[in-house]
Amino acid sequence: MGEDVWLGCGCKILAGAEISDGAVIGAGTVISGKVEDNTICFTKREYCEKARK
Repeated sequence: MGEDVWLGCGCKILAGAEISDGAVIGAGTVISGKVEDNTICFTKREYCEKARK
């Protein structure tokens, strides 16, 4: 888990997942892989959008 990471209510971070600096994980999202720096991930398991600066 990186620095300045925000986790929404009820999200699930599975074993082996990596969350980089500045990521935002939306409520109820399941994370199983790598989330890059400054990425917003929400609802759909595979949808991530690099939009945060």
